[in-house]
Amino acid sequence: MNDLMSQAVDLMIAGMGFVFAFLVILVFATTFMSKL
Repeated sequence: MNDLMSQAVDLMIAGMGFVFAFLVILVFATTFMSKL
């Protein structure tokens, strides 16, 4: 049970990090496009 919980926490943190990185890239892309 504990192993499953740690795996779920790892997956949640990885997912949040991926979404955060995607949002940062999206913001940089939109600002870059508006400057062109």
